[in-house]
Amino acid sequence: MVFGAGKASNSVQWDEDSVEYMAANPVRIAFVLVVHGRASRQLQRMFKAIYHKDHFYYIHVDKRSSYLHRQVLQCASQYPNVRVTSWRMATIWGGASLLSTYLQSMRDLMEMKDWPWDFFINLSAADYPIRYRDQPF
Repeated sequence: MVFGAGKASNSVQWDEDSVEYMAANPVRIAFVLVVHGRASRQLQRMFKAIYHKDHFYYIHVDKRSSYLHRQVLQCASQYPNVRVTSWRMATIWGGASLLSTYLQSMRDLMEMKDWPWDFFINLSAADYPIRYRDQPF
């Protein structure tokens, strides 16, 4: 048997006879949220469902969505683990601009030494989790 085989991280420990596990060190996720339009309620609903104090949230608002950008800035100021990109791009779903947005977001996250994240997940305001935030994977 290889130590750690089948696990994403050696900090995750579990009993071989059980599907339940206990994290020795909690996994910290950096969520990158790419949002646009006027879907502020949809974004708030998704954010409420995924928010956890141990995770990090980096939000990019499309350059053409000024109203949503103002709302996101106001909301982000209430949380120490939420930031909004200082730059904005006009993105097109499935286009190179969306890929550029994610790549720049990853560069930014790699430079944030005060955010010790383990995994990166990209989401849009249209995404919604299928499990509760405290439910094990």
